[in-house]
Amino acid sequence: MSGTIIGHQEAVLRLQAASDAGKVASGWLFSGPRGIGKANLALAFAARLLGAAPGEAGQLVRAGDPTLTEASHETHPDLRVVRREAADSGKLSRDIRVDQVRALSQFFALTPARGGYRVGILDAADDLNAAAANALLKTLEEPPPRACLILIHHGEAPLLPTLRSRCRLERFRPLTPAKSLAVLAGPLGLNAAAAQAAELSAPGRPGLAAGAAQAGSSQAGPQAGEVLDALLAGGTVKPEHVLRLWGVVSAGDTDARERAVAALVQVCGQRVRSLVAAAPTPVARLKLIAAWRRVLTLAEEAATFNLAPEPMVLAMVRTIREARA
Repeated sequence: MSGTIIGHQEAVLRLQAASDAGKVASGWLFSGPRGIGKANLALAFAARLLGAAPGEAGQLVRAGDPTLTEASHETHPDLRVVRREAADSGKLSRDIRVDQVRALSQFFALTPARGGYRVGILDAADDLNAAAANALLKTLEEPPPRACLILIHHGEAPLLPTLRSRCRLERFRPLTPAKSLAVLAGPLGLNAAAAQAAELSAPGRPGLAAGAAQAGSSQAGPQAGEVLDALLAGGTVKPEHVLRLWGVVSAGDTDARERAVAALVQVCGQRVRSLVAAAPTPVARLKLIAAWRRVLTLAEEAATFNLAPEPMVLAMVRTIREARA
């Protein structure tokens, strides 16, 4: 992480002001859809609290600062990042456990190794099980001095109202297309063509779009493309095609499913562009373009309201099939 924050400038200014004034809340809630940069901003804010030099206007910390590097690599002694851990089977556990939260509370009780803040980042609060959420509430109710806990919340699972009430809320929204492309082509390192294709798959959510680009080049993309070709070809929809498509977007954990859906949208966009190019009349082209815009709206609404992926994917296919009719 370079420390350069693209987008979310209002939140950056508020975090800067809180830090400069010494009015840092003990609990923060970074809320917004997955893949828009909340975790990166949390690490940058943590680095600033831990002593990183302030950056240029609109940036929390100076690029290349050693403390930022430590925060990015999660090696700073006064920073703890809590997320789901691998189980004995090697797979990620289904949730964040109570013993992880208790260990975080013990970390906060220690004297800071470098005499400043102690910062914890919980990524993500959606993954807390009931016991862990209650244990976290105790930490927020009696925070030690110069301790800061940042909860990242994607909105995919409800958060205890008592947790929410003890945190200062920062609400984040998807980036504009231009800023999302800047993230994809800058910090995430995609070339211009790949960035454009990825942005179409997850508008305004570059973290998710980059994951979709990777998934699209490996398993989900080719498999989805094969099934989409059959479904978009017209004629009768075969049950086995629908079941295979559901399998693409339903396998794995939440991250894997979201990447698969984004990869599917990306592949679908490629197919629609081919259909537009081959359309026999201007009217037919306009119908397909309008259908694609509806597909992007469906994908955005599904992400915003945490809708199940299967109905959205079927609606996407139906929308394009109807446009071809």
